[in-house]
This record gives sequence, structure tokens and C-alpha cells, in this order.
Amino acid sequence: MTLMTRFFVALHAACVLALLALTVALGDELPARIPLHFGANGQIDGWTNRSSWYLLPGIGAATFVLMTGLVIALPSRPELLNHPDKARLLRLPKTAQRAVIERITPVIAAMGLLVGLVFPVIQYAVWQGAHGRSTQWLGVTPFVLAGLPLLALPLLLTRLPREITRQEQALGRDAAAATRPPRR
Repeated sequence: MTLMTRFFVALHAACVLALLALTVALGDELPARIPLHFGANGQIDGWTNRSSWYLLPGIGAATFVLMTGLVIALPSRPELLNHPDKARLLRLPKTAQRAVIERITPVIAAMGLLVGLVFPVIQYAVWQGAHGRSTQWLGVTPFVLAGLPLLALPLLLTRLPREITRQEQALGRDAAAATRPPRR
């Protein structure tokens, strides 16, 4: 795992741990009824009971486990990658596959972190709304945060074919060099 990938995974882990800690710490202060849903204007438009307070952090932790598991598994299991150039990737030798995967896992880890940032924002809005405070600041914030990983998607979609081509060209040079007669 590259340093950049580790950095994004560590930030995502810190985000999840902070969310879990704050959820437990603030859970006793909640009234019996808490917000369940917010409209695009940030107004509460659905309510639920207090036990739902722990659901969102659970989903956030599960997302972390899934995204981190993918980042860890990809170098040894590139067939898990769902991409239009997957067949080209799998035709490469294992060392070349790992080199390609090493270049794209930071993007996947960053996408996981961006998704992970949505959960604390929503949890904070739930806490604010449960205490009768304004949640209008929320507005489209979760939608923007949830959309940020989509900005990284083109990077992933373009980086993978470039990296595969780079590996194919390197393999071609190596093969050509191996078949050339030695110089005298």
C-alpha cells in the first residue's frame, strides 16, 4: 500500500472513530424523537425514535470496512476491480497488474474518505435538529459531499487505462530487448 493510500485510509479511519466516539458521547443527551430525514433546504421532514441515532455511524463504519477491504484486496485480487479495461488489466503479468493497482488505489481510498465525510455532517445535523436548533445550514451539504467522490471517478476511469498502456509498453520494450541479438 502506498503512502498516499495509507494517508487516505488513516484519515477515513480517524473520521469513523470520531463519529463513533461523538455518537456514544452525545447519545444520552437526545430526546425520544430525532430527525430522520432532511429536505434539500435543510429542513427536517421526517422523524424517528432515538434508537436510530446509532444506525448512521454503523453504516459509516461498514462503508469504511468495505472501501478499505477493497483497497487492501485489490493488489492480490485485481479481478475485484469493476472497470471497462478490466480484461486488459488481467492479461498483464501479475507484477504489472500490481503496478497498475498501486497507482489507482490512492484514488479509491480518497473516494472512500470523501464518502466517509458525509456521515459526521449528517449525524451533527441530526443532533442539532433533535435539540430544536436550525439545520438550514445543512441544505445541500450532504449532496455536495456525496458528489465529491464522483469528481474522482473520471480520474480513476482515465488513470487505469493510462497505467495499463504504460505497463503494456514497458513489457513490449522488455520483449523487444530480449529478442535483439547482443551487440558486439
